[in-house]
This record gives sequence, structure tokens and C-alpha cells, in this order.
Amino acid sequence: MKKITIKRGGDVLTITAPEGKEMAINEGHLAQGILSITEFGSSGIKVAAFADWAEVIFDAERHGYILTPESPF
Repeated sequence: MKKITIKRGGDVLTITAPEGKEMAINEGHLAQGILSITEFGSSGIKVAAFADWAEVIFDAERHGYILTPESPF
């Protein structure tokens, strides 16, 4: 994925991969509740890890999906 947005409490952080790079989520860590983001491929570069995250939005819009925030009120 090229972009990921993480919501932590009241803060929102967007990570965008540099030109020619992609990111991946470590599924083993995710099963333990840790959101661990690495560079896709064999480089082994760790980008970030979060233990206190509430919501993650992946790079779906690049693939044609539309995410529209809806207010419950």
C-alpha cells in the first residue's frame, strides 16, 4: 500500500510511502494487537509500530474504493 492513516486518541497520522516503495502490515503482530508497518519486500525496513491505535484506513482509494465519513448525528 502507498498510504495508511492511523487514528490514535484525538490524533490522526498519515504515512505515505516514497516514490517506488510500498508498505505492508505484519499480520503476526496485528494478531497480538500491535499495528506494525514495514516496507514491502525483502529490505526489512520497519516504518512504524503502534500499540495504542483505534482505527486504520488503508490505501483503498487508490484502488477505486470510496471512503465517506458519516456523522451519526
